Amino acid sequence: MAGAPGSGKTLLARALPGILPEMSIEESLDVTRIYSVADQLPAGTSLIRHRPFRAPHHTISHAGLVGGGNIPKPGEISLAHRGLNGFVNGVISENRLDTGGKLLMSLLFGSVLF
Repeated sequence: MAGAPGSGKTLLARALPGILPEMSIEESLDVTRIYSVADQLPAGTSLIRHRPFRAPHHTISHAGLVGGGNIPKPGEISLAHRGLNGFVNGVISENRLDTGGKLLMSLLFGSVLF
């Protein structure tokens, strides 16, 4: 989306998950696993049932967007899985998927295959 600041882009993006179909149990489990690994599962929540909406700031770091760090954690793109990310750009191409659907991330101490 493009437009002047305050024109309602984020408001519109926040409304989109509400019109998307409900998540299946498999989709809910996928999202819950990601949030659990990222240590962002809300207290008292055993299963996330609503599609996530993530709106990271435009100054987010590469590691914050795609994930990584000394102890690898999911980034905003992964946290928006099965939902919407209000800020996605060409950074996704910096990660490489092999033919088996695994993600190879190059980190400071070496490479990690997810």
